[in-house]
Amino acid sequence: MIGDVVPPHDSLATDALALLKFAGRNGFLWAAIAGLLRTAASDYWRLRSTVGLTLYSQAEFEARLKAAGFTPSRAPRNIGHNQVRMTFLARPT
Repeated sequence: MIGDVVPPHDSLATDALALLKFAGRNGFLWAAIAGLLRTAASDYWRLRSTVGLTLYSQAEFEARLKAAGFTPSRAPRNIGHNQVRMTFLARPT
C-alpha cells in the first residue's frame, strides 16, 4: 500500500483546508493552526520551490507501479486525511 500520492491538481490551499478540517474534528485545531504558521515562516517554501514536490496523476502512478512489476489498483479512500490525494494497492505481478 502506498498512500498520500499527490495529484497535479492538489493545491497548498486544499492541503491546508483538509488539515484544518481534520484537526477541528479531532480536537487539535489550534495546534494545526500553529503548525501551519510555523511552516509559513520556515524555509519550507524555498525548499519546495528548489527541490520540488513530485506530483502524479492516477494513470502516471499506475504506469510506474506496472513498470516496477506490480498490479496496481486505487483504493476507494486515501489513507491520510486529505481525500484529494490517492492511495494505491500494489500486488506483485
